[in-house]
Amino acid sequence: MIVTNSLTDYLSLLNSFVPRELIAESEWRKFNHIGNILPSALTTFFGFESRLGIPEAHGDFLICADAHEAGRRVLAANSYDIDLPTELLHHPVWMNIRKFSTNWESEASPLYDKITNVWLEFDVGNETKDLPVPSCFFGPKNLYNTPAVDSEHPYKWIWENALPLLLGRSFPKSVENNIVKCFAALPENAYVFQVGLMLAREWDGVRLCIRNISPEKIIDYLKSLDWQGDLNNLQLQLNNISPLVDRIDLDIDVTEGLGDKIGLECYLNKQPQFEKRWSLFLDNLLLKGLCFPKKQQALLTYPGYIQEKMNPSLWPLSLRKISKILGDSYEWVIFKGIHHIKLNYCDAEIKEAKAYLYVSRSLIRG
Repeated sequence: MIVTNSLTDYLSLLNSFVPRELIAESEWRKFNHIGNILPSALTTFFGFESRLGIPEAHGDFLICADAHEAGRRVLAANSYDIDLPTELLHHPVWMNIRKFSTNWESEASPLYDKITNVWLEFDVGNETKDLPVPSCFFGPKNLYNTPAVDSEHPYKWIWENALPLLLGRSFPKSVENNIVKCFAALPENAYVFQVGLMLAREWDGVRLCIRNISPEKIIDYLKSLDWQGDLNNLQLQLNNISPLVDRIDLDIDVTEGLGDKIGLECYLNKQPQFEKRWSLFLDNLLLKGLCFPKKQQALLTYPGYIQEKMNPSLWPLSLRKISKILGDSYEWVIFKGIHHIKLNYCDAEIKEAKAYLYVSRSLIRG
């Protein structure tokens, strides 16, 4: 089950440009297994997750399908000559992703103009499954604390349309009620930017990713939701981390209550070669036992770019054809960098740190 012009073309190109301290060779074989069944047209922006606090270089694989690119149409198989393998669509999770995407692609659906992207996240694990099954996140247009109008909640399309389509069944009312509470408690100017279902883990909760929320407001927000974790220690952790980064986003898991674990997505606006705080931030993780020294150094060297003209033999044929048509003035460039570092907080301590590494491609005129 291998598609033509698959994502593996890009993975093969990237293999030698990603430090082995972050992603082991054994992980690349698993990534290639996934990439073989996914058309490269599905994404221009993807990445890897690397666990920093363990000696092994395990990783997971993530891809983004954008509403304004071919990705949405590929997932929906709507008027596009590139499709997912038929065998893949025999799996119930992929069937639901197809149904969701078909709605997302339809102008008659409430999803059409409300969702800007979809992320598929593959937990690679220790085994290579015949049919890789992803978890799914969708990026709505920013969802602020907006009151209901005439008893109609403006975001009801999430629990009435989007989530049931991905789950393949109706959404539990108790979880729906808690999602509504989470929206109603959002501080001013804070917004939900991603909504996720862990489809690969058979978990019925919903992950909400919240942006533009200050460290002080994170504490107030969790307190208003009656989160049962240690807020005092969390405040200390936030005070320690926040001077070292530009932004901290909050991830919460919503079920019939609020999950014990929360995620702190830590962002710096510039890459390490232009921002010395990356070293300070990673030093901080090192001192806390959350990052191995070899992974710290590898992270700092990962960002950069790969030019087509400097590596023509490695370049995917489909991209070479495009640049050849446009002439010598154009070439493809692969950009790679650190997207963010996620810290998982639970039981009054930060349990782990994970780096999210991005890859994007652009056609530039040189």
